[in-house]
Amino acid sequence: SHQVSYGWSGTATPSKTGHIFSPSSRSYTSVTSDQTDQDYITTVVYTISGSVKTGEGVGIEGVAITFSAEQGVASTDSEGNYSHIVVEGWSGTATPSKTCYTFTPSSRTYTDVASDQSDQDYTGTMLTYTISGTISAAAPLSGVVMDGLPGSPTTNASDYYEATVDCGWSGTVTPTMTRYVFLPSSRSYADLNSDQAGQDYEAYPGWIISGLVKTEAD
Repeated sequence: SHQVSYGWSGTATPSKTGHIFSPSSRSYTSVTSDQTDQDYITTVVYTISGSVKTGEGVGIEGVAITFSAEQGVASTDSEGNYSHIVVEGWSGTATPSKTCYTFTPSSRTYTDVASDQSDQDYTGTMLTYTISGTISAAAPLSGVVMDGLPGSPTTNASDYYEATVDCGWSGTVTPTMTRYVFLPSSRSYADLNSDQAGQDYEAYPGWIISGLVKTEAD
């Protein structure tokens, strides 16, 4: 029990480490009489915590870790760390997810949790995709530079090019070679989420026409 002054307004909030309460709090307005049966139900909880990082040890922000059996979802912070409570005796799985990533392990299984679980870590790997194709010309045309792709790859002796990009990559690819024009002149990509094969171009010799434009007085 607890005594408050006449007319008190406020909130009563129970707390104890390792417990959650229902309701989480009770609100009162202008108390002018005793308030009985102001009961709470407490549940013992434990913390599951860890991190999600790349193979190089860089934290991955915004990874959702879903706990089964209605235990909610945790999200990693800017350093890749997460912390989440589950009820005592919980059994289920925790599964990380984020667009463009795969995770190792793909999930973790828990049985009858009876203590805090730390160092529940995951390694995230960004998905990559391949953009590839050929340059068609009257004769083999190796050395065409594919501007815009990572590393600016060039076509090989079979007129073939290939490049790897991260999932979600956006950009414009423009084939370039002196004295040649290409159809199409470029290809644009947005938020890539699959391999792109058959990204072909046709090459045609181009000739430079030059001169001067003068007035009659010149």
